[in-house]
Amino acid sequence: MARRFTIDYEKYFPLMQATNFGHEICEPLHTAGARVHNEWLVHYVVSGSGIFQTKTDTYHPKAGDMFIIHPDQWAYYAADKDDPWTYMWINFYSDMEMPRCLQQDILTDPRIGRLFHSLYKEAQTCRPEDRSYLLYGKLFQLFGLLNDMDAQTTTDDGTYPKPTNHQLIHQAAWFIRNNCLKSITVEDAANHIHMEYSHFLTQFRQIIGITPGKYLANIRLAHAAYYLLHTERSTKRIADELGYSDPGTFSRAFKKQYGLSPQEYAQIYRLHAQ
Repeated sequence: MARRFTIDYEKYFPLMQATNFGHEICEPLHTAGARVHNEWLVHYVVSGSGIFQTKTDTYHPKAGDMFIIHPDQWAYYAADKDDPWTYMWINFYSDMEMPRCLQQDILTDPRIGRLFHSLYKEAQTCRPEDRSYLLYGKLFQLFGLLNDMDAQTTTDDGTYPKPTNHQLIHQAAWFIRNNCLKSITVEDAANHIHMEYSHFLTQFRQIIGITPGKYLANIRLAHAAYYLLHTERSTKRIADELGYSDPGTFSRAFKKQYGLSPQEYAQIYRLHAQ
């Protein structure tokens, strides 16, 4: 049994879009499937256990753990057969730089549990139109808590431990998402995390699953799709803003990604978007 609260997120923060949160008492082996997610998903395990897999690691989160699915990360999770978990979750998009420890896959801290419990309890009693304010408030409380956890992980000399390749690559992905409408290159992303270029290409593909060049192109085309549905920009203007050499090159790239030309895409989906 699941209870989901969906909110109208677009009118709030341009760099933060919290989409939904909820609570679920899972059936044995319940799963959302194995797939690549395009948003942040954080799950707090209330009771029971299950399995959580990324491309490189396998975990068995239990009560008190929060497991984290990063944007553009392949992930699979399922409830245990004999002791299925109950969890709470928050889903959100963000172009903000996230707290450093959120780059990990599993976090454990009793304060996280208290925050999730208070979110769910208050959501059941507040007015539906106020749930947006509630979720954004709790989400930023979570970020504050995670920043505090970051501060507590400094070494004895006051410095932070050296970040892992996994953390660095997700920092680079954040850099690409946050600067995709500027004239950045893949080399700029590698320089941002001070990683040697060829090593960066290899690590990015292993951790994210596609090349950084393809990742940048996909993000830009996603912006193009949004512009086609929600603005009156011409194809030429969109191509110029996204850094394409000419409208024809942009149209071919768009059709390869979405299976429709920009004009066809706008005609089919604009009415639905409105």
